[in-house]
Amino acid sequence: PRLILENNLYGIDIDTRAAQLASFALLMKAREDDRRLFSNPPKLNIIALQDSQPDRLDAFSQDLASTGIAQTDLKELLDLFEHASTFGSLIQVPAAFAKKLPDLETKLNTALESGDIFAQQSAQELLPLVQQAKLLAKQYDAVIANPPYMGGKGMNPALKDFAKKKFTDSKSDLFAMFIERGFVWCKDSGFNSMVTMQSWMFLSSYEAMREKLLQDRTLSCMVHMGNGVMGIAFGTAATIMLNKYISNYAGSFSYCENDDLSEYGIPKQFPVQNERLKTAKPDDFKKIPGSPIAYWISNLVKEVFKHGDAFENIGTPRQGLGTGNNSKFVRNWTEINWSNVFLNAANKDEAFQSKAKWFPYSKGGSFRKWYGNTIDVVNWEHDGKEIRDALKGMNPNIPRSEEHYFKQGVCWGLISSAEFSARYSEQGCIFDVGGSKAMPAAENVHFSLGLLNSKLTALFLKTLNPTLNFQVGDIKRIPILLKNKQAIDLVVPKLVDISKFDWNSYETSWDFTQNPIIRTQQLNLEQAFNTWQQQNADAVAEMKRLEEENNKLFIDAY
Repeated sequence: PRLILENNLYGIDIDTRAAQLASFALLMKAREDDRRLFSNPPKLNIIALQDSQPDRLDAFSQDLASTGIAQTDLKELLDLFEHASTFGSLIQVPAAFAKKLPDLETKLNTALESGDIFAQQSAQELLPLVQQAKLLAKQYDAVIANPPYMGGKGMNPALKDFAKKKFTDSKSDLFAMFIERGFVWCKDSGFNSMVTMQSWMFLSSYEAMREKLLQDRTLSCMVHMGNGVMGIAFGTAATIMLNKYISNYAGSFSYCENDDLSEYGIPKQFPVQNERLKTAKPDDFKKIPGSPIAYWISNLVKEVFKHGDAFENIGTPRQGLGTGNNSKFVRNWTEINWSNVFLNAANKDEAFQSKAKWFPYSKGGSFRKWYGNTIDVVNWEHDGKEIRDALKGMNPNIPRSEEHYFKQGVCWGLISSAEFSARYSEQGCIFDVGGSKAMPAAENVHFSLGLLNSKLTALFLKTLNPTLNFQVGDIKRIPILLKNKQAIDLVVPKLVDISKFDWNSYETSWDFTQNPIIRTQQLNLEQAFNTWQQQNADAVAEMKRLEEENNKLFIDAY
């Protein structure tokens, strides 16, 4: 074990205590095999990165003047580690400077052994920086990490600026930056092995990173884990990647859910035997728009993505208005003076000329298909003057997608713990980020709504982004085949009508007129209730039949 500890294992952290605990664990593991290990303890290659002090450059140069160390080299060393405890092992040592490190270390060791106490003290402070630079510049056969997770909102200004400059493709989160950094550490034949969040596999913010990875590296093996498997409330992936591209390579993929775990939190069997235990070629991921790591999909689905048109080309999905302060500008329709509402504005000019203050506002809402969830209004008086004033200095500082306000279309919720659901949005409505919207041409509205509420879209979205967020970018990439359109255009309006009738039967709707039980016009309450109950059962059965017909039409088309 001594040779392994001294020559094969290296570790870098930003936390001194973490480095100490790792060192202790390794020593105790080695002690199991060699009882005499502590009589001559091995020299471990585990360090905690230290910050440098660039403001002391002149003092170091003066103390080490007799050693022949160039001030430019000292400056580069100090500048490199100014934020070492923040940037950690994301710091990359330039190749030219890495070649100077052995000579720099030799000169500092000479100063350490000299009789000059000032040179000794400076050398003692600088040698750990040289040591950490050597470890960061070294290349390894295998890089293994469970890197930290932190999105841009959690980064301090220094880290955020560093991410933008050094990791343009992966700057959205620290863990993605570490995936990229891992490849720089690897030898050409080395492996980069990371346990990370699953978001890099699907989200559009990592698309450039995925495309580069699939082009230049090879996904060798992955264990994909669902929410909670690792004790955290999001999906994770343990991935092994080869630091070179191998054409037509078939990687191994498996998937694990909470139900697959024993009482001790480990898989009851491994790999888990389910429909996602697959051998897949990473080259095939490039055939899907956005290159998601959708290892489980069939060849038929791949062909649909390859040959289908993108929903973006007929649907124009967009994010809408972000008010910056919903508690100030948005109200439930029951809270405001109804005489100051305009429900059916055809465009911005008509809305402005109406002099109304409140307009329908789509915010997504809970799972509901075909029609409904219209309960909010937004203050768009004088063309949204108050909101425009409030947005100044924010990002974005103007309302999004104004040219699409008040158009009819298809809307959906950004976040859902249930399945995706879309609804018909009538003329006159403004939409927000949480209630994104597609604005197809009038002749394609029903077809678009039918597609988005079909089983196929649920399948496509699980391929493009199997998270709880339904991003506009994911909806744009849904493949479309304009087949069976005439039949679909007959089915979908009936579904909208049933859902609209149901929505307007309750007082949450601003179009509510009469209690549905009273509307039955029966002689007594029992008969009225029984009639209403039967009407509901008939409506549910008819909606089920129509939804099945809608699904069949799309399945046949695809």
